[in-house]
Amino acid sequence: MKNRLSCNRSARRQASNLRITAVLLGAACLLLGIPLCMAGDAPQWMHELVNAPLPAHDEKTDAVLLYSETNVNVISADKIKTVVRRAYKILRPDGSEYGTAFASFRSPGEKINGMHGWCIPAQGKDYEVKDKEAMEVSVPGIQGSELIDDLKVRLLRIPAPDPGNIVGYEYEVEEQPLVLQDVWNFQQVSPVRASEFCMELPAGWEYKASLLN
Repeated sequence: MKNRLSCNRSARRQASNLRITAVLLGAACLLLGIPLCMAGDAPQWMHELVNAPLPAHDEKTDAVLLYSETNVNVISADKIKTVVRRAYKILRPDGSEYGTAFASFRSPGEKINGMHGWCIPAQGKDYEVKDKEAMEVSVPGIQGSELIDDLKVRLLRIPAPDPGNIVGYEYEVEEQPLVLQDVWNFQQVSPVRASEFCMELPAGWEYKASLLN
């Protein structure tokens, strides 16, 4: 029998220096003529958010997090797979920075699988960006990070992060954990409509949850 832990309402946002670097890398790809996207239907879980009510926000809010989902599957003490999904609605031009998906990982010990991104525009057809368009970079904001080979960031630029559009992404993290614990940061700068965290454990395992702050 498997234990399952599920919580609702909220999500997290990554560091701003990563977002800035993602925007610069995306601009560089455009200048170099690298293809970034193609027509393709966004998944059903994103289309279900098209008419979803927005969380409370003020007129200066650049984007809101419509949905965040983290599914942790503990296969054994030496192997964990985590699937992450996020979807934002862009409200202002400065919200375009949310149009880049990024995930940090340890190497060796962790890897990012199947990173995909989508955009559902207010008008027109969906856009899709596949895993082959993702790039790996050194951790931005740290002097000499290009010399650090055990910590990397994987980036994927999602097209058309314009006001009124919905952008979303999905990826899997496969890891050999150093410790058997996880953190769910469900509060962040951007207003959050809904967030879920689910954990699946092997038979006979138990979990302990602690709330901080």
